[in-house]
Amino acid sequence: MTVELFTCPRHAGNLRLMPSSCAAMWNKAQRAEPDDRLFPCRGCEIGARHAGHAPEDAHGRLPAESICARCHRSPRRFIDGRICVSCYNRGREWKLGRNAKGRPPVHLPALYTARIATVERRARREIIVPNVANTLEAVLSLAHQARKPLKFTRAPGLALVRAA
Repeated sequence: MTVELFTCPRHAGNLRLMPSSCAAMWNKAQRAEPDDRLFPCRGCEIGARHAGHAPEDAHGRLPAESICARCHRSPRRFIDGRICVSCYNRGREWKLGRNAKGRPPVHLPALYTARIATVERRARREIIVPNVANTLEAVLSLAHQARKPLKFTRAPGLALVRAA
């Protein structure tokens, strides 16, 4: 009796798996959180194939609420419900004008206040999102704060104003 094993390219340490184990891990990973050990299986074309799905099914996207609005990584913890600890610390250094050693900070994005004009049920409304580095961060911040799924089409208006 021969057991068919393959080396998984998504897991560290040259993990060797049977196709049936790979399929089970891929199925569980579709509900995995970013800090889960099976998270690398999410989006894997090999796992999708072993689970009997088309490889195109593997490219599930991360929900906007699970990534940092500024650096787009998936952290374990968010500050203000939208940015990771590292981005929070860099932004704090920018505001203070010095880093932890008392020197001027390097490689920091300028922070802005985003003013986003929206139209809901024919009523125009303006949303202000403070301390954002760019327009994508402003939109992701709104997605983090939303109680329901957001649908973005062409925005009525977006302006970045330099933070004081």
